[in-house]
Amino acid sequence: MGRYLLLCVALCLGLCACTKDEESLITKRTSEFMSACADGDFTKAATYCDTGVLDVLVVDESEEIGKEVLKLTGGTYAMLKKMDASTMALLKKFQSDFNDAVVTGYNVNNDYDDGTLTVDVVYHDPYSVALSSLTADYDALWNAYAEAHKAELQAVKDKDGQDAVAVDIFDALAPQYAGLLQNEYLDKLSEETVTWTLSWDEVDGEELITQAETTGKETT
Repeated sequence: MGRYLLLCVALCLGLCACTKDEESLITKRTSEFMSACADGDFTKAATYCDTGVLDVLVVDESEEIGKEVLKLTGGTYAMLKKMDASTMALLKKFQSDFNDAVVTGYNVNNDYDDGTLTVDVVYHDPYSVALSSLTADYDALWNAYAEAHKAELQAVKDKDGQDAVAVDIFDALAPQYAGLLQNEYLDKLSEETVTWTLSWDEVDGEELITQAETTGKETT
């Protein structure tokens, strides 16, 4: 009887040790995941997630927002190849600033429960400001520049075509475009305090976030 009791005690101790090890590992990986999100490095953050998890959290949206920016400013992907290096630098800076703005703070809570952990997150909703609301401002800039430089732009059109005109205007207005995106979009994204519930499980021998949920929005 005594031997069975000792065996039960040993098994219980072993299970407790395994649970603590798992809690420590998942807490560590959660912290690493959140650090990547706060740094705007969503490529790295994705390595901690199973397929589709980042889509649920709505953080890695730079590609979609980039498409909206091009649509707003009249640019195309073909035009990007012809733009000045300074214009491309401004576009890359916007993408970096956008990624940095999404998650600006977090706290990993001490509430581990069977593979699940929660994190309080200071989050800026990338869709809380519609980029289309800036259309009138961008159109006004474009039209004013086109009118002021009508003769030289006509010469560019005669030589290289309408796309070349668009590239010239885009390059000339890029600093003002960047300023509007910062002041009227990034600076006005709503700040929300939310809770992410992250559920971890082993996938192909590695602990990954397999489910995620956002709750408790408090907009400021």
